Amino acid sequence: MLPDLFLELPGNECKSPRDGLKPCKTEDILFLAALLQRAGNARYILETGDGAFVPEPAGVDDPESTETFAVKSRISRATVRGWFRKRFFPFRRMLANGRAPGHEVRFMGKELRSPTRWKPNEPWKLGKSLKWPFERGFDPLLRELHKIPLLSWQEIRPLKNGEVFCPLDGPVVPVGAELISPPVTWERLCGRHWRVLLCPNCLGQFSGKLIMMN
Repeated sequence: MLPDLFLELPGNECKSPRDGLKPCKTEDILFLAALLQRAGNARYILETGDGAFVPEPAGVDDPESTETFAVKSRISRATVRGWFRKRFFPFRRMLANGRAPGHEVRFMGKELRSPTRWKPNEPWKLGKSLKWPFERGFDPLLRELHKIPLLSWQEIRPLKNGEVFCPLDGPVVPVGAELISPPVTWERLCGRHWRVLLCPNCLGQFSGKLIMMN
């Protein structure tokens, strides 16, 4: 099942996350992307008295400014970008960090990592094949995310069947990956098996679902 929050772009009238949560907790990744896009060169995002989140206008601190704001909080653009990075790229960050896994990782049915069958080169082969590539211990996309325009792909069109909106790549058909806890957890603890949907170009994560546990 495709995630609802990636099926429709937030319009200009959308001033807060569509799941009703605060930006620091929201799963509305497209709203965070839109907020960063709207911010432009503004250093801060303002939470207004009515719960809207808007870029800080130029000159808002000027004592001669005629604009007034009921401001509840002030959030740096870098902080919002950090929330976006953390929530949209957990799978990519896990692969690119180069550490030995604590669980099995499969991508489109192919085993990339396993606690019992370590395959050190598989994540890097995948990383090099992506539209947004990464190498072991070095990810230019995440390191330079502040330079990458979001929601700015050339053609904005309606989604086709099976597609979702990626904030970097536009309409894409998600691909599947799986995360499986180590064998000992299935024998003695609480084993878990997750399925996630990812962008095939950047490995941004659209959804994650627990499909099995003992």
